[in-house]
Amino acid sequence: MSSGSRGLGARISGLFACHFLGFGFFLPFFPLVLQARGVEPAHIGYVLGGATILRILASPVLSSLSDRSGRRRRSIFLYSLFGGAALLVFLAADGMPLMALAVAVMTIFQAPIVPLSEAYALSAVKHHGLDYGRMRLWGSVAFVAGNLVGGWIVQVSQGVLIVVGMLVGKAATGLMAIALPNPSEPASASEHRDSSAVAEDKEKPRIFASPVFLAALLCLGLIEGSHAAYYGYSSLFFGRIGISDSLVGLLWAIGVIVEIGVFAVIGRASLHMSPLIMVQIGAGAALVRWTLFPLAENVWAMVPLQCLHGLTFAVAHFGAVRFVAGLVSEKWSATGQSFLASASGVLMAAGMAVSGPLYRLDPSYPFWLMAVCATAGSIGLIAMRGALVRQQQKYG
Repeated sequence: MSSGSRGLGARISGLFACHFLGFGFFLPFFPLVLQARGVEPAHIGYVLGGATILRILASPVLSSLSDRSGRRRRSIFLYSLFGGAALLVFLAADGMPLMALAVAVMTIFQAPIVPLSEAYALSAVKHHGLDYGRMRLWGSVAFVAGNLVGGWIVQVSQGVLIVVGMLVGKAATGLMAIALPNPSEPASASEHRDSSAVAEDKEKPRIFASPVFLAALLCLGLIEGSHAAYYGYSSLFFGRIGISDSLVGLLWAIGVIVEIGVFAVIGRASLHMSPLIMVQIGAGAALVRWTLFPLAENVWAMVPLQCLHGLTFAVAHFGAVRFVAGLVSEKWSATGQSFLASASGVLMAAGMAVSGPLYRLDPSYPFWLMAVCATAGSIGLIAMRGALVRQQQKYG
């Protein structure tokens, strides 16, 4: 690998790191920021829930606009800029309506950044031989750093510094994006792209409306969304079986550390496995993890289940991203990734909504439902294998 390719890989790693650093401030701590700004607890759910719906809807639309123009790095820069401006409005806002509007705008422009970054990274993998896993792992590292720093900040401020941390993340993301080179590819690939550009433009609506693509999204969303009960109720379950708060944090950290380790080595492993096999490995691990999760009675039983996070998330996500990239043309890669993110988001939200009533009935039920979801997604992909392979052969 040339020094230029290594430099490109470092910049893409930095892009992931900058975005997920800001997200590491946002995800755990932004509800506390809203509370500190005087938003009633009941209204916090409405603000964040409405923003989630807008994120799911906005991601494919804004990603498609970027794909159509072919200016992904400039789009990331502009979307980061607009999102940062919305955060400044949030800081200056006096009253919930304006704060809610600012959060909505910020979320809309935050939505396409990861799909666009994924598409740029996958293009670099294809044309420069870079390792996607080793670039993406820095996003996980930065997310953990944001969690740790945010946990300290939130104890010494009323939330303003959390928003400042999010602003730093957005500004850094925009600067890293605009510092990336324009996508380059071999001359033969460029000539082929020029000759087929019109055909790809015409084919784009058919790609994303095809039953094969939509069914694949449903199956992949079921597998990735099978983490819903974990994200929503695992900490409650840990406490229920007598695990202390400090050990709860340790258990979560174990999962993320294993995830980072898997991303570090998965690039080479993927040379010997198809994306579909990787997704199936993740789904199989999810079946084991969520079936056994409610049966674990202490922290020692939970540790190996947390280690499976490297398979249920990292391997499944890596496989899903590559899988979707193989179903669509490179021109519309970011749009394809945004549909994957939206499908996973919808099914994750639905899983969390259903998990609440199930947890009240019996704490085991939501986790067992997640095992069923992962299994259903896996069976669906197996049933469609022939049609999916034919679709991938067009662009793989």
